[in-house]
Amino acid sequence: MKDIFSKLKKEIDERENLREKMIVLSRPVIKNSKQAIYALHRDDVVSAKKFLDKAKSGLETLQGLLKKDPNLFDGSYTSAAQEYAEAACYYYYSTESRLVSNSELGIDGENYLLGVCDLTGELARRAVLLVVNENSGEVFKIKEF
Repeated sequence: MKDIFSKLKKEIDERENLREKMIVLSRPVIKNSKQAIYALHRDDVVSAKKFLDKAKSGLETLQGLLKKDPNLFDGSYTSAAQEYAEAACYYYYSTESRLVSNSELGIDGENYLLGVCDLTGELARRAVLLVVNENSGEVFKIKEF
């Protein structure tokens, strides 16, 4: 009986360590994604790209951890994936006037769609900034998009 519980304890401890690692590694993905969005609102595309690249690299690390335990999909990973999707979609809208696909981003459809839903808030924020700066032409492009 001791062997059974020792084995279970080891499995639970390993999963908990992996979950903690996922939590810690998801924070920079979220932070870099947010920083990319803030940079885009300042029209600093170069910085936005740097932050987005860091976020993507971190997300790929998280995806590697998911291969070890797919049950860790919900929680920290989904928050990071959604924030990255939002930032990446906003970046591609800002630089190429297009909506990037989830396959291009390498993320699942559900987290992508939730990121796209958040994108609408960033576009509204951009539209307000444009109106304040008396650039209504792009506001209509956002509306059409």
